[in-house]
Amino acid sequence: MSPATPVAVVTDSTHYLPRELVLERGIHVVSLYVNQGGTITKESDMPDFNAFYDGLRTSAELPTTSQPSIGDFLEVYEPLVAAGRDIVSVHLSGGLSGTVESARQAAAELDGQRTIHVVDSLSTCGGLGVVVLAAQAAADAGADVAQVTQRARDAIDATEVWFSLDTLEFVQRGGRIGRAQAWIGSALSVKPILSFMDGTLVPIERVRTRRRAVERMLDYLRARRDDGATAWFVQHAQAPDVAEKVVEGGREIFGNDPLFVTELGPVLGTYAGPGMLGIGAIPQACCSSALPAAAEDGGDPAADDEARHRGADEHLRTIAVDLPAPVGDRDDLAAQLRQRCRERALVGGDRGPDLLRGAGLAAHERWSSGWTTTSRTCSFMSAVSSWIVACVTRAAAIA
Repeated sequence: MSPATPVAVVTDSTHYLPRELVLERGIHVVSLYVNQGGTITKESDMPDFNAFYDGLRTSAELPTTSQPSIGDFLEVYEPLVAAGRDIVSVHLSGGLSGTVESARQAAAELDGQRTIHVVDSLSTCGGLGVVVLAAQAAADAGADVAQVTQRARDAIDATEVWFSLDTLEFVQRGGRIGRAQAWIGSALSVKPILSFMDGTLVPIERVRTRRRAVERMLDYLRARRDDGATAWFVQHAQAPDVAEKVVEGGREIFGNDPLFVTELGPVLGTYAGPGMLGIGAIPQACCSSALPAAAEDGGDPAADDEARHRGADEHLRTIAVDLPAPVGDRDDLAAQLRQRCRERALVGGDRGPDLLRGAGLAAHERWSSGWTTTSRTCSFMSAVSSWIVACVTRAAAIA
């Protein structure tokens, strides 16, 4: 383990970084919970995920997941504060879970003892993991709490991820789409591809086969390389062979090894299901030991994060009937993705019902201006599954 630094970096268990790397770098983890078959377990306490996925495939009921309590955060924060360390606590998107809000409440209870900055990564899984690694690199270099926080925010702005679902079974089993819709999607081998923008899920495209999904992932990595993002990663859910194909392609593209190749854990795996594949990339400079510039004083990190979510809510206005893939030269893929995300609705983890209604609306139809934002603690599955309804319906029509 790295020697203690003036600033401690804390995250939650949905980073899915290699465990030995987390231990080596001295990163502190607050775990989310999984309830499978009536047994509640901390995700971080599971020695591996094979038993979980075996149960996921065979059980009639999906597991449930829950965020850490304020007390769970205090158990991690208090010893660090007692040791005289400031804290930067980086967590999965507040659009998917209330974890970051629990962190903020715990930090408020320790207000005045040490500085604790809570940062919403606006992502999860590997997207969260690389932000945590970037923050820890700054802390290891001796950065103060403001600089570590700034490094985390820089990494958030520079990180892009894609992920694809291999099956609609677990979305259907969760009751979010009907059996007929799931059957149509499976029969047509629909593989939805999604990403994040400002902490909310956005649909990218749908492809018909796993092979095509892998090709699109590699196209995306090429675009990221051309954008200067050369630190990359691969994650999967019980799909090591497919992940290895992406790793082989990634090595040819980047000329270097990935930061990490790891398996998706139960909290996200419950809703994505086995076969999920995720990739992402970030500029190497974000993970370097060079100290970031000092952040300006007077900022309120919590208020900054909330402002980002308000901005995403304001963009929740349009669902187009068609959800085409970016087209044109593949080298322009990343730029097209960013433009599409600006033009299309930004769909949060609890936006499923609105997206479902939107699937039948004409392009650019607006939601009522009085629509009220609901809580952000609904599952990852809601946005994904509701979008799939539109995908499989249109795919069936095309077929």
